[in-house]
Amino acid sequence: VIAGFSSSGPTPISLQMKPDVTAPGVDILSSLPGNDWSDPGWSGTSMASPHVAGAAAVLRERHPSWTVQQIKSALESTGDPVHLAGSTGEVPAIREGGGRIDLVRADNPLLFTDPTSLSFGLVKRGAHASQSIALTDAGGGPAPWTASIAAQSTPRGAALSLSSATVAAGSTLDVSLTVDAAAAEGDATGFIELTRGADVRRIPYWFHVEVPLLGREKHATIRGPGLYGGNTAGKPSRVSSYRYPEGGLACNCKTGVQTDLSGPEQVFRFVLKKPAANFGAVLVSHARGVRVSPRLVLAGDENRLLGYTGLPVNLNPYSGFGRVEPVVGAVLALPGAYDFVFDTPAGGKPGKFTFRVWVNDTTPPRIRALPNRRGEIRLALTDSGSGVDLGSVKARVDGRTARFTYDRGVLTLHRVAAGQHRVSLTASDNQEAKNMEDVGRILPNTRTFSATLSVP
Repeated sequence: VIAGFSSSGPTPISLQMKPDVTAPGVDILSSLPGNDWSDPGWSGTSMASPHVAGAAAVLRERHPSWTVQQIKSALESTGDPVHLAGSTGEVPAIREGGGRIDLVRADNPLLFTDPTSLSFGLVKRGAHASQSIALTDAGGGPAPWTASIAAQSTPRGAALSLSSATVAAGSTLDVSLTVDAAAAEGDATGFIELTRGADVRRIPYWFHVEVPLLGREKHATIRGPGLYGGNTAGKPSRVSSYRYPEGGLACNCKTGVQTDLSGPEQVFRFVLKKPAANFGAVLVSHARGVRVSPRLVLAGDENRLLGYTGLPVNLNPYSGFGRVEPVVGAVLALPGAYDFVFDTPAGGKPGKFTFRVWVNDTTPPRIRALPNRRGEIRLALTDSGSGVDLGSVKARVDGRTARFTYDRGVLTLHRVAAGQHRVSLTASDNQEAKNMEDVGRILPNTRTFSATLSVP
């Protein structure tokens, strides 16, 4: 049974077929430091990945001559189907890859395939493409296999075909894709199946027939970092969803990232002229009752979302991971044309809004003490790049959590007794929400301030 939180492929940006395989990852009894054990069990990729790593280690020990690619092929081509709870129907290949690993079957794969999966990526109407699968003997002998396509879903007007109905070790199987000029948009998933008697080996595939609509919309041009205004009222409503990824941190729930954006949208084109450590945009304000949700995509194509960083959600594993925030961006960005899209969730009110754009924000906010007033401690808290993320601010007075107000760069702690107090303040900027473990150090865009201050 597939875990509800299990991520779906393909990979963002590069659009490769993923996952490769699936493995047990829910309620797993696991060892802990100190001769302890998880109780009742742990769930997640951190539990599924060790199953796969352990399986690969066993295969490496039993077959020292196998290459890494061959070990991957053995695990991926021999998997068992995965289904939804309460159903016998198999989940799409972009949820399960080759299926749940079966180590006993992988120990005797009979054939190796290269590649182990196929991704044609995004294909437009009228497209033609082909890929080849090389077959190598894994100890099963040269006897022929029957080759067929086991499609799970195929958009109308798209078709895959094979160069031969039979193949054998040492040969190559060509897979051709043809898309009609009037093909329907949608995902195609399934398997190239190789069958010999009771033995079945599977090669998962994926492609998406796309008919992008975002490029048809007029766009405003962003010249560089700064504060900008927009208005979704009266704008077209051509795009309602953005991919990839789909699912995962995007749940289309009231407390999560909205994925049904069927209201009007406004597009802002931004051209990055040279590589950057990061760039992004944050929604700063909106008119009363207006709802707007940002996305970041490659210019003109809603199907080329910049991965999870292009969604309005916090990705920092050390600070606020999974928290919905109206911030989108890119880390280690390459030159090119991008679109910031501000879209209206289903049933939402369109209208005016403002947003801030930044490039190369690698420094944390600035914090300094200001002259205090009676009953108040005042601190200047500013950030000239992506701006202060007020959701990250934590203030303490004499070791106790303190409430604060913030206005035009000044943070104020109220109802503080006269005398000296030990004050600490931690604050991040909006770029920190996009920093994962691919930046130089932990929390590079977070500042901690500590001082003893006097209140009159």
